Amino acid sequence: TVTNGDSGKVKGAELTLSWLLPSGFGFAGNVTITDSEARFGNIAGELEDVTPLSVNVSALYERGPLSAKVTYSYDKRRTVQLDGVVQGLSVLADEYNDLSFSASFDITRNLELFVEGSNLLDESIRHFNTHRNVPAFYEENGRSFFVGVRGRL
Repeated sequence: TVTNGDSGKVKGAELTLSWLLPSGFGFAGNVTITDSEARFGNIAGELEDVTPLSVNVSALYERGPLSAKVTYSYDKRRTVQLDGVVQGLSVLADEYNDLSFSASFDITRNLELFVEGSNLLDESIRHFNTHRNVPAFYEENGRSFFVGVRGRL
């Protein structure tokens, strides 16, 4: 039998804005704020994998054969697992910042050249057991860059 928890509640709001000018320049962004609570046995905390604050902001350009976008994303510290590896301690994820970009150029109607970059801030993913000095998980991905050609039939 799998139990997700005894109880949980989440409330939140999201604000989204997107704007594209006739010149091809534009902006897109959203902010999501949540407040959650959960209970699993004697352990109480935030609902698992519900970020209390998430922000995404993009500057973009789309005109003719050229398309480009730079995006910044932020996720506040969140609960990953209410009842973690160490009994009685929740697993929490550190805040995460991400900066990425993508650009493409249409060579023909069916052929596109592209370049992409992600994790440009070289962020690591860090989880810990309630206290920062009790680590649970660490992942170092580094920056990623891709260059390629896409074809459409």
